[in-house]
Amino acid sequence: MSTVAYLGPAGTFTEAALHKLQRAGVFAGAGHDAEAGVTAVPVASPGDALRRVSTGKADYAVVAAESSVEGAVTATHDALVENPGLQIFAEVTLDIQFSILTATEEIAAKPQAITSIATHPVAYQQIRTWVENHLPNAEFIPASSNGEAARMVAQGRVDTAAAPDNAADLHGLARLAQGVADVSGAQTRFIALTAVSTDPVDAGAAADTTALQRSAAPRTGNDRTGIIFHVHNEPGALAGVLQEIAGHGVDLSRIESRPTRTGLGTYRFHIDMHGHIDDLPVAAALAALERRCEKVQFLGSWPKAGV
Repeated sequence: MSTVAYLGPAGTFTEAALHKLQRAGVFAGAGHDAEAGVTAVPVASPGDALRRVSTGKADYAVVAAESSVEGAVTATHDALVENPGLQIFAEVTLDIQFSILTATEEIAAKPQAITSIATHPVAYQQIRTWVENHLPNAEFIPASSNGEAARMVAQGRVDTAAAPDNAADLHGLARLAQGVADVSGAQTRFIALTAVSTDPVDAGAAADTTALQRSAAPRTGNDRTGIIFHVHNEPGALAGVLQEIAGHGVDLSRIESRPTRTGLGTYRFHIDMHGHIDDLPVAAALAALERRCEKVQFLGSWPKAGV
C-alpha cells in the first residue's frame, strides 16, 4: 500500500483534493496497485509533505499550488525548490467555500459575543469581508490549516473556525454559517507529486539538449508543464527568456517570482506553460532555456485538471 502525505489534520481541503485524486485513480496510474489503495498521512505543512517524499517516508504528496483569489501558495513553491528530486504528475481543482464553525449552537446564536476566529492565512483572505460584517469582534488567529482551526475550536482554544463543511462532523461542531466566500466561484488548484530519477534523458536533435528530464506522467494532449528558473543578472535577461518561450509557440498560463533569499533584488521565477515536454515546441523551448538561464528546475509535465 502506498502512502500520500498531505496538509492535515483530517478535514482540510487538501484532504478532499487527495480523495478526489484517489477516486480518479492517479496514484495507481503512477505505478502502484489500484486495489491496494493508499494510506493518507497528515503533516503540518506543504514543506513537510514534500520532504516526506524526498526522504522516502511517503510515496506521494498532495499540496495546494494556486488560489484563484490569492494566487500562488508560496509555501508550496518554496518547498519545490528545496526538494528538486520531485515531479508533479497530476492536478485537481476544488471549489472553495467555508463553513463557520463553533463549539455549540448557543455560541453560534450569539455572533456579537464571538471574539476569535481561526483559519489558515490564505483562507482568511477569502472570508475577511464576511467576518468583518458578521463577526465584528472576532480577532483572526492564524492556524496551520483549516482542519487544525476546526480542531482548535473543539479544544476550546478559539471561539470559531473557518473550515470545510465536513470538519463540523469530524469534530462535533455547530455550524454558524455555510457557503461563506467573499469571491464567488473561488477555486484552488492542488498538485500531486512523486520522486523521480534525476538522470537526464536525451531529447534528440529537435531539442538539442541532454538536460531535459523524463516526465512522471505521459502526454495526454491537454497538459501543463512547470519549471523554476534563475536568470543571469544582466539587462533583458527575463525578457529574453519570455521571448524564447514565445518564439517556440509555447503559451504561458502562470508566472510568479519568489526571492532566492540570498540578497535583496535576487529572484527566481516559477512558470507554468501549456503543453508536455514530449511536445516538440515545449522540449525545444526548455532546451533553449537550459542554454540561456543560470539554472532550470523541471517540475514535470502532467494532465490539466479534468483530463
